[in-house]
Amino acid sequence: MVTTHNMRAHWDFGNLDATEAVFKQLIAASASPIETMLFETQVARVHGLRGHFDAAHALLDAIETELGKIIGPTNDLAELQTRYFLERGRALRSAKQTDAACPLFKQAVDVAVASHMDELAIDAIHMAIAWTERGIALAQRSDDANAQNWDAPLANNLGWTYFDARDYAKALATFETALVARQRIGAPEQILIAKWAIARVYRALERYDDAIELLMSLSPQDGYTHEELGENLLAQHKPEIAKTHFAQAYEALQHDPSVDAPRVARLLAHSK
Repeated sequence: MVTTHNMRAHWDFGNLDATEAVFKQLIAASASPIETMLFETQVARVHGLRGHFDAAHALLDAIETELGKIIGPTNDLAELQTRYFLERGRALRSAKQTDAACPLFKQAVDVAVASHMDELAIDAIHMAIAWTERGIALAQRSDDANAQNWDAPLANNLGWTYFDARDYAKALATFETALVARQRIGAPEQILIAKWAIARVYRALERYDDAIELLMSLSPQDGYTHEELGENLLAQHKPEIAKTHFAQAYEALQHDPSVDAPRVARLLAHSK
């Protein structure tokens, strides 16, 4: 677990003026650019709670610009990224722009979980789940066909949020909702992705036979499908059968920019 700045200790939600003053004092006293911006994310939150959305976004825009330039301790940068995504999402949510807010909460979850920042991960997961569920409910009761179709990507995002939280039962149920929505919309490629997500949860639940059966039914079988087949077969202690799928996954994914080097190396290692 990585310890993060205890921002809650400085908050008085009943007195936003006092809270803003405290964070501005902390900003003035800080000698670290990253720490300064961490405190600025909280000032942006104050602006958002007041309904001063332009001020909140202006401050967050400035932080976003600097994020790509700063070199510093990995944990501090990860905390800043997480808090940036969280507060940008909260500002959008408060402005009733839920569709734009939900992906930001998901990004906050991803960074916090990957960096083992448990408290921030819980905060981000809470925001992601609460507002994505509201978005799905709104889409499902809407008379607008375009609005209705938002249930598919929102359910997909929520499924991964539950997955990151290791709540695999809810992840499975939510991905199944996403699949039904994708089938209603009728997008073949997205239907394949939705089924792949369900198979991924099956593996997390150690339902390897179910995962393999579903993956084998997918057509065409891309590199990600072969990778997942390999992982399930490996979990069943069938390395020789898994080898073929890992080899095909390596061939397809070795130059994929979304697949990092350790993952490519794993594919190659298990293909031999």
